[in-house]
Amino acid sequence: MSAKVSPHCENWPGKNGHYFTLRTTFNQPGHLATVVAFDLPINDLIPPGMPLDSFRIEPDATPSDGAKQ
Repeated sequence: MSAKVSPHCENWPGKNGHYFTLRTTFNQPGHLATVVAFDLPINDLIPPGMPLDSFRIEPDATPSDGAKQ
């Protein structure tokens, strides 16, 4: 399984808002991959006066070896 987050925020078409996309791929060898994507609005996450350029998403540096902690 892999996950990808869009590197920047996009303007929501026809609305006064912004969003980022979270895309997750489930892949099993020998089978077709399943892709699930969510467009997540950020208007509720950032303060109204904060410039959009100040908002960024950092990748998780935690190793993902599948082991539960």
